[in-house]
Amino acid sequence: MKKPVTLLLLLATLAITACKKEKRACCVLPPGAEFYLAGKQGDSTWFGKPTAVFYNDSLNVYAGHGEQHMNIRIKFTGKGKYSLNNTNAIYYVTVGQDVIVANYWADNTADNWITVTNYDKANNIITGDFNLSFVPVRTPIQAMYSFYINISKGKFRVALPK
Repeated sequence: MKKPVTLLLLLATLAITACKKEKRACCVLPPGAEFYLAGKQGDSTWFGKPTAVFYNDSLNVYAGHGEQHMNIRIKFTGKGKYSLNNTNAIYYVTVGQDVIVANYWADNTADNWITVTNYDKANNIITGDFNLSFVPVRTPIQAMYSFYINISKGKFRVALPK
């Protein structure tokens, strides 16, 4: 009698603790996605193919997802965690890929960050994770778009310029 009860308690404990664990990164990537910037946005996945450039002393990483675009700028020094604020993370929505109809800045009251967990110097590739929350910059047609954008549990793999 003790063995079935013990086994049942063990299985119940495993089931409960397994359900509470949350993955740090999200997203099933499209097949063949060698380079990506992806994260959870509401109930869906935000996915973009990144382009990276160095400008002055900063690394700029851009990715687009249809009419939605994101740009992250850091003073890249290698592996580590970089805090982001409204001067170095932006999100915007376009029409026809060229007319910006909604602008967002990183929310300075949120915990915005990007962590480079691996830096492959030989191949010039960085990988890691991120979490970003954006608030709108007021524009006349802003009311048509979401007031708050959150891309959480993000992950990336970016080729750096040579």
